[in-house]
Amino acid sequence: MKQLLENWKRFINENQSAKTSSEMIEEYPFLADDIEQVGEWFPSKELKFYMDEIEIEKIKKGILEMLSTYEEFPKDKKRTDKIVKLLKQGQRRLPIFIEKDDPYNFVLEGRHRMVANYLLGYEKIPVVYVEVQDNELMGEEETVMFPARFLKSHMGEYRTEPKWRNFLKLGD
Repeated sequence: MKQLLENWKRFINENQSAKTSSEMIEEYPFLADDIEQVGEWFPSKELKFYMDEIEIEKIKKGILEMLSTYEEFPKDKKRTDKIVKLLKQGQRRLPIFIEKDDPYNFVLEGRHRMVANYLLGYEKIPVVYVEVQDNELMGEEETVMFPARFLKSHMGEYRTEPKWRNFLKLGD
């Protein structure tokens, strides 16, 4: 495990500059599905990606919220348990994705990984920060997908995610 952490630190130090979606996928094809999912949060926006680490404590609220839903959503628990097992077998710890400068550190992608790392006692987790290059709202008839910073509270987001991800544009 220590070697995995050292490899990730080296990986981070080598990759501090911002990368576009296509650059990320070219260099890290194993993250292609995650990058595509993150892109769905910000349709028609140019995204930049930064590699780093985040302290588990900074995302603990989201972890505890997700853990509290496992009885209601056993498939989530099963998926997290599978990731825990793979990590114990020495699989690479994949990053979670968080919008850059989001004060809530809402995890856009990688919620099960986030919980698995917590359950295994890690103090930090690899993260890819996502920077949205164009923050202008879309036209009247279009749907806008809001990141956590637009919400007054993000408690319960894991239970309601399909219902709140696609808000209509807020009125003036």
